[in-house]
Amino acid sequence: MKRDQFWEHAAKHFNENSPGGHREGKDLSTRCDEILRDIRIHQAQPTVWKRDTRLA
Repeated sequence: MKRDQFWEHAAKHFNENSPGGHREGKDLSTRCDEILRDIRIHQAQPTVWKRDTRLA
């Protein structure tokens, strides 16, 4: 199971079992989408290593 599929399933489960109705489950799904988007953006950016010249 892929990570996205896991979070979507978790959000649906939370939505179905939430005493507050559909609102919390939808918010959880949206929040998970935001977190996964941020992770993808971070992973797509190249890491730039700079030499520390303070000790040279």
